[in-house]
Amino acid sequence: MNQLMLSLSDEKQQDLISLLRGESISAMIREGIIYDEIGNDEDALYTMLLTTGYLTPISCEKAFGGYWCELVIPNREIQKVWKYGISFCGKKICVKQAE
Repeated sequence: MNQLMLSLSDEKQQDLISLLRGESISAMIREGIIYDEIGNDEDALYTMLLTTGYLTPISCEKAFGGYWCELVIPNREIQKVWKYGISFCGKKICVKQAE
């Protein structure tokens, strides 16, 4: 997961920063994503985070290939988990290493 976070595009990193600030983001959510696809498809990351409870949809619309959803971090407890593992380095995301 750390490697994936570090390899995200600038746009996706800005999305994560927006989420950490309590804002929502829009993302394509697809059913049937397998774990191996997450490293090759940045949008698959949001599907994984949604299905594991780290994101919550505010709204979703059916779209070609899945659902276009507006997503937020669901609560303060999950936001703390995010902040524990992710920090800002200027305008980029830095992943904190386990101690």
